Amino acid sequence: SISSMLRPALSIVAFIASLFLCFLFYFGFEGISNLLKEYTDFITPLGMQYHFNSMGRGVIDTRDVIYFISLCLAFLAATVVKLKQLKF
Repeated sequence: SISSMLRPALSIVAFIASLFLCFLFYFGFEGISNLLKEYTDFITPLGMQYHFNSMGRGVIDTRDVIYFISLCLAFLAATVVKLKQLKF
């Protein structure tokens, strides 16, 4: 059937979309803050690179942990909402 032929294509699209989102969260906020110099102090902490760099140095800050947990919870909540729309 057609749906079985489209299933691998949809998984590839989902993979590419997730790669784009990861790239956006890691590099995107840093790039935007470089473009908008007056908002650097507000935009830079929204990105993953800001929090990952401090954890990479070996410093575990509660702000970084809360950031990663809230990011996971936000995407899990979005998944639940989408699955409820699809009536799973």
